[in-house]
This record gives sequence, C-alpha cells and structure tokens, in this order.
Amino acid sequence: MRLKRKTRLIIGIIAAILVVGAFVSIIFKIDKLETTRTVGTFLTYEVGKLNDTTGKGYKKADIENVDDYEEWMHLKEYINADGLKCELAEDAKIIYQVNFYDENYVFLGKVDCTTDYDFSKNTVESLTSAKFALIEISPTADPDGVISATEVSKYAKMLTVTYNK
Repeated sequence: MRLKRKTRLIIGIIAAILVVGAFVSIIFKIDKLETTRTVGTFLTYEVGKLNDTTGKGYKKADIENVDDYEEWMHLKEYINADGLKCELAEDAKIIYQVNFYDENYVFLGKVDCTTDYDFSKNTVESLTSAKFALIEISPTADPDGVISATEVSKYAKMLTVTYNK
C-alpha cells in the first residue's frame, strides 16, 4: 500500500514537470511567431530629457533648468527603428519626440510628434539610415509640471510604441 502511494506521488510530480515544460515550450514558440514587439509601460521609461543636439541623456546636475529636465521622460534602452509606430491614446495629454540613431548609436536627428507616427512613412532624408530610436514623452496637462516616478507609467500608457523585432 505504501509503495503505491510513493509511486503515485512520483508519477504526479513527473506529470507536473512535463506540463510545466510543455507550457514554457509553447510560450517560447509563440514569442518566435510574433514579428513585432510593444514597449511596456513598467520600468521602461525614466524621468529626464535627452539632449537635442547629441541625443544623449542629460545628468540632472548638468542641466541649468531642472524643471525642463523633470518635464520629460524617455525610454531607458534603444529600440529598433524598423517598423516603428507610435499611436496616441484617445484624449492623450502628451507630446513626444522620436530620436533616431545609426547602427553605432550616433544621433541622427529627431521628429517632434503630436499625432500618431509611422517610421515607414518617414520623409526626412537624414533619418532614412536610422537603425535605433529612443522615445521622449512630455505631458501637456500635468498639474505641477513635473513627472514624478509614480506618474511615469500613467504617461507611458498614453502612447503605444511598436517595432519589428
């Protein structure tokens, strides 16, 4: 009787491991089937302004007007410019900039946006060689004019950013 319990327990554990393994395998296969990726809103943006000349992030100590620095937030990591599309949520109260970089992460230029943006419809000659991008967002109706850490996710949700993997 005792041997049967142990056998059932072992078979149950093996079955559970197989089910979990199959589930993980399916998730990886689905991920490979998707050709685009959507930027998340959690932990992908940080408060701060990118330099309009170099496209690099300012350090808070290097900026004269700290309010300008805290009125913007930007992606922490570069994303693929190929297939880049930005869609504003209905009644979004933000403006945004798309900063473009070449394959060596050298800044090429930026596009100021107040509506949806599609890189495939780009008409700026200097940006046609862009490989990577960083998005900057600034609210247009923030009560105190400063993006706090708790507001980052709120403003990120107003802009859906997708790109090719």
